[in-house]
Amino acid sequence: MNLPKDLFAANESEKAVLLLQRHGGDAKQAGKVMLGEFPSFKDQDAFSKFMAEIVDWELNDLLAK
Repeated sequence: MNLPKDLFAANESEKAVLLLQRHGGDAKQAGKVMLGEFPSFKDQDAFSKFMAEIVDWELNDLLAK
């Protein structure tokens, strides 16, 4: 998940978030991997839509049994 570009003063400073899962008996692999780029936090409509996509992925791919 790439963070919004407008959070960083220089392109070299841009960051992303990577979530990893531990191995173990209770671990469950998601059906699909979630990749994306956060929209600017200033664009509330785009940000709300993106967050809804994350929730949808969580419910349908990450937590689905």
